[in-house]
This record gives sequence, C-alpha cells and structure tokens, in this order.
Amino acid sequence: MTLPKSTCENIAKHLPISYREDLGLYIWNIDEGRYRNIVRSASAPSFAFMGEDNTAGFTINVPFRYLNLTLEPPLTNGAVQYFLCSTGGDKNAVLGRAFLQDAFLGANRERGAFWLGQAPRPNIQSRSDHFTIDSDGTTIETSSNDWETSWDGFWEVLESAEPSPAPSSAPSASASASPSLPPSTDESMSMGTNIGIGVGTGAAVLLLFAGLLLWMRKR
Repeated sequence: MTLPKSTCENIAKHLPISYREDLGLYIWNIDEGRYRNIVRSASAPSFAFMGEDNTAGFTINVPFRYLNLTLEPPLTNGAVQYFLCSTGGDKNAVLGRAFLQDAFLGANRERGAFWLGQAPRPNIQSRSDHFTIDSDGTTIETSSNDWETSWDGFWEVLESAEPSPAPSSAPSASASASPSLPPSTDESMSMGTNIGIGVGTGAAVLLLFAGLLLWMRKR
C-alpha cells in the first residue's frame, strides 16, 4: 500500500512506529505496549471514498492486523514487523492486497461499471456465491451481514483506552471500541449515489481497477 509521504508521516505520529531510511518502511516498535493492543483490537484505519460529483460516499475499514507484516532475511538480519505504508513510487496512491482483504471489488466490463464495498471477515464463512449481472446492470444487491459481528471473537477488548485525535489528512485510526461503519441495507444500491465508484473517482481506485482489467485481459 503506497500513500503520500505526508499521510504516512501523520499516521506515524499516532502509532508506535518509526521510519527506517535503509528499508524505506515504517517499523513497529513491538516492545511498546500499544503495539499489541493496536494489532489485536478493533482499531482500524478508515478509507473514505467520495461519490460522483463529490457526494457523500462510503468507508472501507482495514484492521491494523492486516497492516502488520513481517520482513525476513535476506532483507533483514531477522524477523522485523513493519507497518504497511510505503512512500515510494510515483505521486499516485496505490491500494493493494492488504486493502483488498477487506473489500469486495466487482465490475460490469460491458458498461464500464465498478463496485467497491466492505467485505466481512472471519465469522462469515467463505463460500462462492455467483450472481449474474445483466449486460446493462448498474446495481448489485447488498448483504445483510454486519461487519462488526463478522469480527466477534477475534478482537480483544481494551480495558482502558482513549481514542487519539486523528489528523485530518490521514486515515482515521481509533484505539477504542470500533470504527465507524458504512450502513447495511438489503435494498439495491445505486452505483453513482450509494456506492460512489465510477470512472474518475480517484487515482488510487483507478490504478486498482486498471490493474484488475489488465489482469483479466491477460487471463
């Protein structure tokens, strides 16, 4: 996951991480008490996506446990935990595998329509449900599954933790109970109004979609 340098720096002010110039990565301070609390609790950065015409969009939450990765030899002398916020690459933000672990991505290639939504996690059993999207379809049916419930039993409740104010320029991360969630509904969602994903949404999402299309064409 590649984000602007200023965004990574603002996030680092609120986490037990420090930047290592030789690796170009932020390293977790695993000896600090907050480290364990953060990666095992309901703390999660929230990625907000605006709808078309800058209308209210929706949020994808990515728990910190998915942003806690391990570097191993020969890159380092031993195992090193790092926070997935790279500042390399060009000026565009890139959301990769860690983000997609908590997001659904769908597309109607014939109409050039794309959908992005919050994915459930461990308590929702994985199964392959295939739905046919009409060639002119621009909506998909949402699930009634609750994102918080899908994590029951996998998060640790913090006995005493007060949320730190998150910087306005960075994804919010709360160390308290749970992050804000997009509303759940069983009704059909409008691609433009409720999902807010379409051609021209933002650089990060466009790059993600472009990569998906390239991969699908190669296959």
